[in-house]
Amino acid sequence: PSSDQLGAMYARINKGEAPYADFALFQPHGIRLAKYHRFDAQIFVGGELTTRSIKGPADFAAWQSCWVVFKATMISLGAVSPATLDAYENGIAQLVALHPTQWGIVFCADELIRSEMWTKVKDGLQETESWPETRPWDLVLRITTYGGAESTYAYQHWWTTHVLFPCSNARPLAFLQQVEGTSLLPMPGGMSSSSSTPSPAPQSGPGQNRDQQKRNKRKGRNPAPYQPPYQHHSNDKGKGKGGKGKGHEGKGKGKGGKASTK
Repeated sequence: PSSDQLGAMYARINKGEAPYADFALFQPHGIRLAKYHRFDAQIFVGGELTTRSIKGPADFAAWQSCWVVFKATMISLGAVSPATLDAYENGIAQLVALHPTQWGIVFCADELIRSEMWTKVKDGLQETESWPETRPWDLVLRITTYGGAESTYAYQHWWTTHVLFPCSNARPLAFLQQVEGTSLLPMPGGMSSSSSTPSPAPQSGPGQNRDQQKRNKRKGRNPAPYQPPYQHHSNDKGKGKGGKGKGHEGKGKGKGGKASTK
């Protein structure tokens, strides 16, 4: 970590604030990144200077590079033990392994834990007079670690409702927005204000098959080289016994529709 990153974290902890670091800024090469974001954070839109939301880690590997800097910072300040920091990182890694295509949901949960829930845990411990005198934030991380040995049932349930349940849903982001009661959620691309998770593809059935065959016929395409696994029960002409039909024997009447016997 740079001296600025160390100084900023030291000031937060001394003021009693949670050791939260925005991983859109708290990254490796802190001095160079700070200079870069002086130009990147604001852009001209329609001739006016506008603040732009800075993107966070795009994947788990990028998050880990930020976590390494955060870990070194906390160890340097003596605020959290290496074992506790490793356990928290392993919990995030487990969630990514369970849902490798849902990094946005995992990132959002981690961001909410570090930016909001750590402070709530602190308030709860202070209310019950359980706030440790030495390395209190070490206890906070142990309580909120996914799958941690000292994690409470309440926070294991929190991880379930914020990661496991959404990732098992057809629309993870929309589900998470319902859990949080707001569409304003931190995502890797910035603060999200609407659901961008696509709906699942509709399953095909007899109706869809018939419609697709009609569209293919209009476009001059050949029908699918298989018979659908269901029986037609329609009023199609030209099938069935009886009916009016021409043949070598003449005409005959019966029940059903018209059919040609040639």
